[in-house]
Amino acid sequence: MLRQPLESGKVSISRTQATVTYPASFILIGAMNPCPCGYAGSNSHYCTCTSKQIISYQNKLSGPLRDDLILIYHCCLSI
Repeated sequence: MLRQPLESGKVSISRTQATVTYPASFILIGAMNPCPCGYAGSNSHYCTCTSKQIISYQNKLSGPLRDDLILIYHCCLSI
């Protein structure tokens, strides 16, 4: 549902009586942990997730949306 407004720049709302189209030019900003526990790649904490759990967690972000991301920034946890 999010891919079409990102590509077309507009959102259409349809009801029984009418369809209305609005402009939808926006910047999508998101964040997610590298794994369910949040410690994958950390030098100070041990990640308790299996590789299967990590792949499953990262696949929650759909492939087309992941393909449209322009910048992916990996940062390290510093506590």
